[in-house]
Amino acid sequence: MGQCRYTFDRASEEGAPESLDGWACPHEAHPDAERCVFHLSPAERGELGVDDGAVLDAFLERALGAGEAAKQFVGAQFGEMDLRRRIVAADDRHPIDLRYA
Repeated sequence: MGQCRYTFDRASEEGAPESLDGWACPHEAHPDAERCVFHLSPAERGELGVDDGAVLDAFLERALGAGEAAKQFVGAQFGEMDLRRRIVAADDRHPIDLRYA
């Protein structure tokens, strides 16, 4: 398992800032794929047996972790994520980056 191979293509998103062009996902790839669970399509996740609950758990684990990179989810494809009544507060002050997700 290595790093997710997703890179953000600024040309695919109108108005995306130049600073995001070529942004590379910092998360670990799924063991049976080249991308992390956040950058797999819902169909690809389904084929790998990854449900929305597993994606939510992985999201919370990283969002509550330390460091700026752990909280970057640019271009992610989330399924159903119910965050009602959840407090997502890490020990550091880095924001969760959900641009173009």
